[in-house]
Amino acid sequence: MNKKMFSKLLQRCAKRYLKGKDPYIIGITGSMWKTTSRMIISQVLETLLPDTSIITSPKNFNSEIGLALSILDIRSFTPTVFGSMRALFQWFSALFSSSTPAVMVLEYGIDGPGDMDELLGICVPHCALFTWLDMVHSEAFESPDEILVEKGKLLLAAKELVLYPWSALYMKDLLNQIEVDVLSYGSVSWEQQDIGFEQYRMIKDSGDRILSNFVLDQGHEEIVSLQSNLVWEISASYTSIGVELAMIVWKRLGLAVAPQEYLEFELQPGRWSLFHGPYDSLIVDSSYNASPKSMAATIKQTITVRNELYPEYELLYCIGDMNELGDFSVQAHETLAGMLSQSAEHIFLTWTQTLHTVSELQKIWYSSSRFEHHDNAIHLWTALSLYLEKHLDKKYMILAKASQWGQFMEESIACLLEPEQRDLLPRQSAVWKKKKSDYFSLH
Repeated sequence: MNKKMFSKLLQRCAKRYLKGKDPYIIGITGSMWKTTSRMIISQVLETLLPDTSIITSPKNFNSEIGLALSILDIRSFTPTVFGSMRALFQWFSALFSSSTPAVMVLEYGIDGPGDMDELLGICVPHCALFTWLDMVHSEAFESPDEILVEKGKLLLAAKELVLYPWSALYMKDLLNQIEVDVLSYGSVSWEQQDIGFEQYRMIKDSGDRILSNFVLDQGHEEIVSLQSNLVWEISASYTSIGVELAMIVWKRLGLAVAPQEYLEFELQPGRWSLFHGPYDSLIVDSSYNASPKSMAATIKQTITVRNELYPEYELLYCIGDMNELGDFSVQAHETLAGMLSQSAEHIFLTWTQTLHTVSELQKIWYSSSRFEHHDNAIHLWTALSLYLEKHLDKKYMILAKASQWGQFMEESIACLLEPEQRDLLPRQSAVWKKKKSDYFSLH
């Protein structure tokens, strides 16, 4: 059975499974922060609704196959004959199970025109959340406007509610076409937003872990304050959304609201994680993926954490290509040079598109002794290790970030971490480790 045939079969299985069940479905789309928002919202729902079945994938399942796997709560999948047969067996078991999920939190990812129609053919959400628009997938579309049109189909199809970022002014025309309820949210406190937070601050606990504290600001006095292991205001925003959605599910299921003055939770790591490394270094792993806006936001966040909590540390950047940008790629990687040069003590670059970053650094007369380019992440790791050994008199915060496919940027810092810390990095399954081993043995 080829991939297309299996995809169609699995889609039918997912539709058949949903028939007669009626879970509250939250669909998430956008160019960045889809997985981050999905995991935050899912965890908030699980915390506030401990006796309710909340289904989401622990992995980045968002294609036509991935969406079907998420609906069927199949948590691992290998694209082989055996893996396909195993998935179909799990569907058959789920079909005759007496358990019914109350909520599903699903990602709707697209690669080209028409993809969203296929995903909506599987499942139409009650609530559609739009995260943010960026230039990824530009190779398949002629402009960002076309990307918005394709992703916007999810919002237009939503049955009950649409959530969108308040500052996304480019969504005005699309929002005017939506006939269901629409609520705005934001990444900072702002009185015009329908869902928000305030009093955000970062603290360090007794174990030198960084935590976020903030107060939810949406008229729900039942939950006063929250502490999270996620260090970013954008995470506070999606936590606020999770609370709002919990209120909706409470009402939908006829549940009594349990008053709480304080919430604390841990989220699955892998999007922006801070580790203690060798030579008193701090390692920021954001290697899961990258786009121009997420790159800029991640650099800004790293600088903020350094300035507020670790002012004695210098910044080192380990940066790879931002993929799927099409004609925007050269401009995006040239712009990256300016972002990096303003705060870096040293810059380590890898892969092909960052050669445009190198050229731009040279054009702006950035010292050649403060940046270098390497063929792959392992070569970059070797250079980074030597750099740390030569500068034992300084403390460094090291950021690693790149698009996911083929670059394996996490390997540039994995060797600096303890084994238990490496397991928290992205792409650490046996399948991924085999792919990486094969790749680096050839390069």
